[in-house]
Amino acid sequence: MNRSSSELKSLAKKRLSGRYGGPVGAYAIIFVITFIINSILNLIYNEESAASVITYYSATIIVSLLESVLTAGLTHYFLNFARGRASEVKDLTYGFKNHPDRFIVATLIIMFGSAIFLIPAAILTVFMSYSNTILLLIIPVVLLYVAGIVFSLRFTLGCSQAFYILNDDSEAGALEAIRKSREMMVGHKGRLFFLILSFFGWSLLGICSCGIGFLWITPYMSITQCFFYMDLTGELDMKQPEAPAAEADIDYGKYNDLNM
Repeated sequence: MNRSSSELKSLAKKRLSGRYGGPVGAYAIIFVITFIINSILNLIYNEESAASVITYYSATIIVSLLESVLTAGLTHYFLNFARGRASEVKDLTYGFKNHPDRFIVATLIIMFGSAIFLIPAAILTVFMSYSNTILLLIIPVVLLYVAGIVFSLRFTLGCSQAFYILNDDSEAGALEAIRKSREMMVGHKGRLFFLILSFFGWSLLGICSCGIGFLWITPYMSITQCFFYMDLTGELDMKQPEAPAAEADIDYGKYNDLNM
C-alpha cells in the first residue's frame, strides 16, 4: 500500500516494456471511434438553428454516455494488461456485454455530482450580469468558483475507482461502486492527484506533437492508474500467481518490503 508515484510508474513501464503495441492499438481503436462520432455531430451543428442546437447538445450527452461504456471496455483491457493476463481487442466490448447501464449511471452521478459544486458560482454570475454592483461581486464569484472547483475535484477523485470496481465485480451496481470508491479513496485523494499531476510534462509533449504522442502517453498513464487501484486494494501485496514467461518480469515482491 501507499506506493509512490515513481514506483507505480516504474511498474507500468516494466509492464509496457516491449509490449506497447497492444495498449496503443486498443487506445487508437477507441480514439478513432469517438473521433468519428464527434465529427459527425459537429457536421450537423448549426448555431443559427434552434432545433439544430438542441439536437446537437442532446446528442452530445447521449454520445458522452456511450463513450463511458467504451471507456469501461478500455479500462478492462488495461486492467488485464497490468495484471499480466491475456488482453484482447474483444475486451473493448466488455462494457456493452456486462450491464452497460452500470457504467452509464456511474458516469451520470459523477458528472452531476461534480457539477453541483459549481452551481452557486454560476447563479451568482448570472445575478452579477443583471446587477449594477459588478465590481463588488467579482471577488465573491471568483472565490465561489475556486471553492467549487476544489470540492468538485475532491468528489471526482473520490469516485475515480468506480470503473475499476465495476470491472472487477460484474454484480456491483453504480451506487455501490461509487460508495466503495469513496471509502477506498479516504486519505488517498492527494496521492492520486499528484500521480496525475506527475504526467503534466508528458501531456505537454503530447500537445506539442499535435496529439500523436498521446497514443503512447495515454496507455502509460492509464496502466499506471491501474497499478494505483491494485495498490489500493492490496493486490500488489499479495503473492502473485505464476505468469507466462513473457509476462513474468515484474518483481512485485521487492516493492512489498518497502516501508512507506
